[in-house]
Amino acid sequence: MPKVLLSVTLFLFSFYANSQKVYELPEPINAVVRGKVFLYEDLGWPPVKVFGIKAGDTVTIKGKAKSNGNYLIDYKECIDCAIQTFFIEPTANKRIDLIFDEIKDKIKNNKRVAKEKLDSLAAIRDSINAIKFLEEERQMIAEYKSSCQYARNEKDEFTGKLHRYTEKYCIEQDPGNWIGQFCIQLRRIGNIDYAIFEHFIDLGCTSSYEANKSVVLVKLENDDIVKFYHYGKTDCGSFRLIGRLTEGDKNKLKKSPISIIRLEGTDSYFDVEDIVYKDMFIDKIDCLDN
Repeated sequence: MPKVLLSVTLFLFSFYANSQKVYELPEPINAVVRGKVFLYEDLGWPPVKVFGIKAGDTVTIKGKAKSNGNYLIDYKECIDCAIQTFFIEPTANKRIDLIFDEIKDKIKNNKRVAKEKLDSLAAIRDSINAIKFLEEERQMIAEYKSSCQYARNEKDEFTGKLHRYTEKYCIEQDPGNWIGQFCIQLRRIGNIDYAIFEHFIDLGCTSSYEANKSVVLVKLENDDIVKFYHYGKTDCGSFRLIGRLTEGDKNKLKKSPISIIRLEGTDSYFDVEDIVYKDMFIDKIDCLDN
């Protein structure tokens, strides 16, 4: 019995023979026929008998129909003919249909491996994109921290006084976020500098009266404490304190990151502890002079 020549190269099987779905082999298999059998043209319905073939003849198997399991073969002038599995001799002690099943399993496994590779490549791509995004975000934050952002920066048309207001820095979030519960703004009006502290929390009123003056205490990581007393009008509701910012204060604030900030109103106090942008004063104090 001649040996079967079967390529181990695996491909996805295609449509074959007049729209009939066929598993097509990467390379044809030569197989021996047992018993006398009639060949039928095509794999469709109704089958058309072409001519018979005697036992021991060799046919070339090209594929297998998905619907009925018949083989698609070439034999002499009979091209794309059909023959039932029963009439094909076992080759190398293995039936041809088992060879087809092995091929399908290998193809399925190859598809699984290919999908795993694609998933792995997708994961690598996502990781690269994430790293790229984080690097771009890091660069944006670095640029934001090293530059000055102003809400107003001009001289008053009538008084000639300089009005230089930075953006509001909501320091419970990353640099660049201007919306939050607690924000700080630096201002220069004429030759006087201010730090304005705003929080949505209600601590009574912010008062400038000596008997009950409101204050903001900024504790730095080097344990220095900078105090800001309220110099504005009495303001009740959400907390808003306007504090004078002296040269001594600025020098202290530039030396160390923020550790914690206490807000004291007329009724109670509140500690702002979850500070993310701890270097706000270090980065932005000099924006009043630029």
